[in-house]
Amino acid sequence: MKRSLRHTVRDVSPDDAAPLKDLQLNSSLPAQTKTGVILDDLPSSSRNARTPRSPVKSLSPPLHPSPPTAVPTKNMLPRRRRDELKPGPPRKDPHEQQTLRTFSDPDLALAQSFSLLSSDDWEKKIEGLMFIRRLAQHHSDVLGSRRHDVCIVLIQEVQNLRSAVSRMAVVSLRELYSSLQKGMDQEVEATAKVLLHKAAESNAFIRQDVDTALDSMVQNCTPIRSMNALLAGGLCHLNAAVRKCTALHLATLVEKIGAGRLLSGAKDVIARIIPAVSKLAQDASQETRRLGRRMLLFLSSHHDFDKMVEKCIPAKDLATIRNTVLTLKSKERTKVSRNAKI
Repeated sequence: MKRSLRHTVRDVSPDDAAPLKDLQLNSSLPAQTKTGVILDDLPSSSRNARTPRSPVKSLSPPLHPSPPTAVPTKNMLPRRRRDELKPGPPRKDPHEQQTLRTFSDPDLALAQSFSLLSSDDWEKKIEGLMFIRRLAQHHSDVLGSRRHDVCIVLIQEVQNLRSAVSRMAVVSLRELYSSLQKGMDQEVEATAKVLLHKAAESNAFIRQDVDTALDSMVQNCTPIRSMNALLAGGLCHLNAAVRKCTALHLATLVEKIGAGRLLSGAKDVIARIIPAVSKLAQDASQETRRLGRRMLLFLSSHHDFDKMVEKCIPAKDLATIRNTVLTLKSKERTKVSRNAKI
């Protein structure tokens, strides 16, 4: 074999000597020309023209690496059809108003709810709060007998650091206001205070649930009790969001009671509502100030409003309140005249 190879090498032309030498040193490398160009990179026509066929080259042909497998990228992924990108039906809020099932034994369910709420497991707490909601909807008489104990537990859970538990407790208070109504009068001040403080939360869903619960209190509980609870819980709060929430629900309550009934009632009510409305009308928050001035304009329709303002407002703030009322009445008259022309 070696002798035949030597005879073959003697017959090779000088032009092919260099490629043959490279081939003998490393059979895996492709043959190169004198100019250093790889023959495999040249077109097939050029290779056939320049390089004669040799039996030695056919013994160990150059190795061609397999092309790399392409890794799919985002641009190579198949595009979704438009109908696949359409959003599905909106998810139902588990905290919204819904009809829950009744209990076959409500007394036992109430005992179980207290047991679940005393647990450290937040999922068991939510289950216990769901029991309270079901009792409020279908067994208000059973729940009313333990109203104070239930409210104490709910106040603690409203302050829970886990938002899911806190939100469910707020919704449970809404259910209590709706089902027990005036039966919640004795618990209004304590529950409204914790709800108003929760209005400062950054979670928008909790703030929305707080507004819904306070609106349920305003609509179902005794108006004067609700008014006193709002003033005690949020009038002088340092957080602007709490004062705004207080002004919003107080405005609803004042318009519901009416200026005539509100300013013709007990003197202690008048002595509280007029200074409170005047304070909100001068609040640093623009939205709270707007709500306060709306209530001030509403109460100014009473015929004895000026006399009551002189008795209830300190002398240093009296001129400011009177000027504010005059400005509001002037704007109201201008607005009415414009609407009449239209």
